[in-house]
Order: sequence, then C-alpha cells, then structure tokens
Amino acid sequence: MGPGQINVFPDRLVVGDFNRIKFFSLDGIYRDQLETPSGSSLYRFLPVGRNFVGFPLERKADGSAATPFGCIYSQDLKNKKPFFGKFAELRGGPPPPPGSQAPRGKTDAYLIREYCDYIVYEDRIYVADSRKGLSISVFDENGFFLREISHPIDKVKVPQSFVDDIVKEWKESKYWNSSLSHLNPIAALFFPAFINFKINDDRIYVITAASKGDLHEVIVMDLGGKILERTFRFPIKPLHEFQSPTALGMKYDVEDGRFVWFAYNDAKEMYEIHIR
Repeated sequence: MGPGQINVFPDRLVVGDFNRIKFFSLDGIYRDQLETPSGSSLYRFLPVGRNFVGFPLERKADGSAATPFGCIYSQDLKNKKPFFGKFAELRGGPPPPPGSQAPRGKTDAYLIREYCDYIVYEDRIYVADSRKGLSISVFDENGFFLREISHPIDKVKVPQSFVDDIVKEWKESKYWNSSLSHLNPIAALFFPAFINFKINDDRIYVITAASKGDLHEVIVMDLGGKILERTFRFPIKPLHEFQSPTALGMKYDVEDGRFVWFAYNDAKEMYEIHIR
C-alpha cells in the first residue's frame, strides 16, 4: 500500500503508511503493523485470504526502477512465489520536483502509459492489464490462475488537444523555466483500452478512454465478466493521471453503484464530497 491508502475488509482496516502496513479493527483500534518487502512501491500490498499480494517496486544496480511483477507473500510478508509477469514498463518518469536543478537537454516525458493495477475482492486477486485490451486476470489467494475476463474495445485515438492541454499547464506553471521547459512530451497514438477499474457489491466497474462531453464510458460487469451495462457516466476528467497507473483510482470510489469523489471548491476554499 502507498502512504495514506486505506482498504476496508470484512474483519479489519488496512492502512498504507510509507514503508509499513498498519492494521486496525473496524472501529479504528490499532492492532499491528508490518514492514513492506520493498523500500518503496507504486502499488499496494494487500491481504488476500491467508496471504498477501504485492507488486514491489525494486531497484536495479544503477538505482533505476525495475519493472514491478506480482508476488504472493506469507502473513509476515516473506516472498512465497511470483504469480504474474511484469507490469507495463515505467518509462520517462514524472516531471522533476519543484526547485530541482534543470536537466541538460531534453528529457522524454511519456504522457500516457498502459494501465496495470490490481484489486483484492473476496479472496480473489483481479489484475488489470490494458496491454492485452480490456483484460482482467483472476487468481486465487495462492496466486493460481482461475480465468481471464476479456472484451473487445474500440481504440480511442489521442487527440492533439490532449497534449496541448498538458503543455499549456506546464507553460503556465512557475516551474516552466526551471524544469518543465526541458521536458519533451511524448504521447502514444491511442489511449489504453481501459484506464481504471473498481469492484463493489459483486460488480466490476471498468472506466474506458471513450468519452461523450465531460463523461467517460463505464462498463459494468458481474464477477464472471458478463457485461451488464455500458453508459457514459464517469464524472472525473483524467489528464495527468494517464502518466501514472494508479493515480486515477485514488481520486474516487464506488459505493452502492454510485461514484464518490472529492473535489476542491475554489470559491469556498474547501474540499467537497460528490456523489453521482
């Protein structure tokens, strides 16, 4: 789990706290904590049955990030076995931090990455991998493959306006001269087949790159992968989230079939909860 991430399970709360996983009772009483196997991670370490599952972000000998791959861990977070191949390559990295020294020459900034992530639901691991289209592989708590949920999805071409909007934000930033002007924006020809997914009340909610107006397409499926509904009703407009495989999922949740998210109200200078 990453810092500040909270997952609710039938018997406990699991909270990510930098390099630790903390456990609480459902009424908020602290129970225990564990050190995560890797110094840092883009992805959560989650309990699944009697084990844990994670995609650790490890480092190569030169200090660069290795491509995460799926592993099953014991209750004390000892690596038991790999179960899923490498996620999409982490290329290009995010923009340099504010105030950092400007790089020499241009640095490639990949604006769109393939979507890879996973969810634990009722002792099953659901792994999303947009490199294969709309593909969600299902594993049991021991990492044994059960089935793949897959559907054909029309490709959505990346418009030039997508790149222009990001570059416009860069140029309006106070960090344009110090760091952002040295970035070379690179965008794929097409968006990933899907850009996020959630599971709630035995329903899988898949968000695709297709949009109408300000709303993105939502595909609702049962746990077996049967499509129950396709509508345009996802209310959050992704932009920079295409650079990170998990950022969009941190902005919203699904409860009782409705989307719940935070948004900042500039006029009131406060965050508000929205439900749609």
